[in-house]
Amino acid sequence: QPHSQKRDNMLRIEVLDGSNLPAGDKNGLSDPYVEVVAMASPEVKVATFKTRTIKKTLNPEWNQTFETECKSLYSIDFFIWDWDFGSADDKLGQVSVSAEKDKLSRWPQLLTLKLNYGGSLRVKISLSGEPDWVFSRYNGTLSLTFDRAELTRPAQETYCYAQLVGMNKSTTTHKSSSKTPEWGQTLSFDVRAADNSPTQQLQIDLYEKGMLKDTFLGTTTLPISVLLSHRKKWWDLFANKKSNIAQGRFLLQTDWKGRGGYPKLVSYPKGCTVGIVSAFYGCKSKSVDVTSVCRKIVD
Repeated sequence: QPHSQKRDNMLRIEVLDGSNLPAGDKNGLSDPYVEVVAMASPEVKVATFKTRTIKKTLNPEWNQTFETECKSLYSIDFFIWDWDFGSADDKLGQVSVSAEKDKLSRWPQLLTLKLNYGGSLRVKISLSGEPDWVFSRYNGTLSLTFDRAELTRPAQETYCYAQLVGMNKSTTTHKSSSKTPEWGQTLSFDVRAADNSPTQQLQIDLYEKGMLKDTFLGTTTLPISVLLSHRKKWWDLFANKKSNIAQGRFLLQTDWKGRGGYPKLVSYPKGCTVGIVSAFYGCKSKSVDVTSVCRKIVD
């Protein structure tokens, strides 16, 4: 069955290089280029792309990227051709990647593909949407202890308001005027597997209670995966979701009883390195810090 989603997926294919390709010309070399065909089913094409031609080599480097939207993806076929002037191009080899068997996902996979006529082709492929083969959905109880905050100005009667997977909860109010309000209160959330994903986020807002209307003091938004990688940590508060200027910070302790998330010890997704990788969320490419969720396995 094709790998499919209700909304369009974004497919990105990077054709990197070839190695030890067959010789297509009398001089013992080739003028190779790659034709890429994305298939929605064995009969239906999604898109076709071609790389530039690299002259007189058996080890070409293309380093070209192609992108297309697709409602479903069955396979990606790669055909390597030897360009010839004035005559039909000769096929140097071909190979196919299965969306399901090769577990294509938002994580870029670096694949070295063996060609049927000899030699190999290196490509990097990523596909937006579920499933994320590294992540499993959270299922358990998330407890958040709001310790204290440090604000840029004194505030009267402050409280924290937390939103997670459709649940909204508030701490009690810190009564006195202070730049360092303290709560020491724990809020618990029942996180069910059906209601969360790798992109699920906790939003925390800080307010000052008022007679007619409460005053907004700051906000922060934290992915659950990032939140669970820190037992106790100071988090910055911002003026809004788009701001990068801190308006204070708060100390939060996290306790998790359950299963799911990213494994504590996994090998890197193919093609990834420590630090920042480009991965798909929906149809948008975002930079993701995988350092906290991946640890290199040393044999």
